[in-house]
Amino acid sequence: MLGTVTAQDDRDNGSTDRWDLVLTGCPVEPVPDHDSLWRIAPWHLTEGSGLRTLDYSLLPPRQRIHWVSRARGIQLPAPNGA
Repeated sequence: MLGTVTAQDDRDNGSTDRWDLVLTGCPVEPVPDHDSLWRIAPWHLTEGSGLRTLDYSLLPPRQRIHWVSRARGIQLPAPNGA
């Protein structure tokens, strides 16, 4: 499963952080009797009570953008060496 987490503040000159994630296994499952809701699956779905095995990076690489103006699409230049 591929996913992206994006966090940003609401200021025009704020920052945006983005993490691209790759999850393995079945990390989520539908919530019974609640259409369109999903939850973190606590156990391995195909092995009954066996614990789930997921591969992940504890701190995946982050992309950060600092904005002069989000509304005008003007970013601060990346620092040297980044």
